[in-house]
Amino acid sequence: MYPLDADTAADIAAGKVRPADLIDLYVRDGDGDPATLRCWNQPGEAIYPGTADLDGSTDDVTYEGLYGRVVVPKGLRMSATLSSDPMIITLDASRSSDAGDFGGRFADLDWHQARVRVRQVLMHWETGALRDTPAWEGRGLIDHRDLVLKDGEASVWNISCQGGLFRVRGRRLRSRTHEDQQRRSAGDQFYKGTAVSVALPLNWAKAPASIPGVVTNGGGPFLFSGHKIAFENRDSD
Repeated sequence: MYPLDADTAADIAAGKVRPADLIDLYVRDGDGDPATLRCWNQPGEAIYPGTADLDGSTDDVTYEGLYGRVVVPKGLRMSATLSSDPMIITLDASRSSDAGDFGGRFADLDWHQARVRVRQVLMHWETGALRDTPAWEGRGLIDHRDLVLKDGEASVWNISCQGGLFRVRGRRLRSRTHEDQQRRSAGDQFYKGTAVSVALPLNWAKAPASIPGVVTNGGGPFLFSGHKIAFENRDSD
């Protein structure tokens, strides 16, 4: 998970940002030498920094535009579990016989247990500028690939990637405030105290009477019912 700066948060609120998926396939040629393939799901080329552990440096690398030809499943982004379910990347296979095409190069290279990295990067849709750090990043290994041929449909490669880290999701693109929540649910006070509660400790397993700012109907175990939490600004403590 990567934090958002104020400018990016403002652009998201204004609807000027959309996600772009950058995909690295660390495949090899017939001699076992690296022949990494990189693409993204937008038109044209993209330039974005590599990482020292996978790319040997943080120098910029180039991603080939495969707009409409590669899909990272939306269900992956929405996952809230840490299970190691596979992620399946769908790649257009209609030009697999063309050695000059991305799909053709992928068809000819050694993919067995090759590393995979997927980074979702926020892109300003007016300027095309990519944010310096990804919104999230997932890594895994190619488990297998299937060429799917159906009558009347374009052929595709289903690239199955194993790796639990693919299930660790990044933050939502929008944060909540008390004022923001009132537009969704007028009268909901859940977020009212969040602005003054940053860095306050969570008082787990303590009786309500021993927690500063808590008003209860009496002693006993800490329950969600039967007490109200009065948030206080304790910066001066």
